[in-house]
Amino acid sequence: MTASVPALVPAPKRFLVRDGSFRLKADVPIVLSPGADDADFAAACALRDGLAVRCGLELPIEAHARTDDLGPHIGLRRDAHDSTRAGKWRSGASPGDDHLVRVETDCVSLVGFGPAGLRYAVESLIQLVGSNGRIPHCAIEDSPDFAIRGVML
Repeated sequence: MTASVPALVPAPKRFLVRDGSFRLKADVPIVLSPGADDADFAAACALRDGLAVRCGLELPIEAHARTDDLGPHIGLRRDAHDSTRAGKWRSGASPGDDHLVRVETDCVSLVGFGPAGLRYAVESLIQLVGSNGRIPHCAIEDSPDFAIRGVML
């Protein structure tokens, strides 16, 4: 299973791959949490568009108050309160850039601790999706190395 997992760019701080995969299908929704704003919707649109390119599926974007009985879905949410829990793996960059990705049998969960973090989680997930619509079961915890990033030419 590990051989089929692509290398992520940039490499995350923690990346644990497990056996199995989540299978995308046309009826799997991208679910925004209650209170989602325009930045969250933009991240959901970026995910929808990225998945369309990667595996040819254009998933619906929905908002739900509860996800317990929703069935297979991709959940996007922001949670500023969990950034203190993530302090063990953070490097000192802006806490809003931190993000988590969890891929399990019936759910994919993307958590950003700010708008940028949610977008980074989306970009990580898009890289994991195979052309067959399968995403390996995994857990990613990541944050940028530097609060201010740039390129020197």
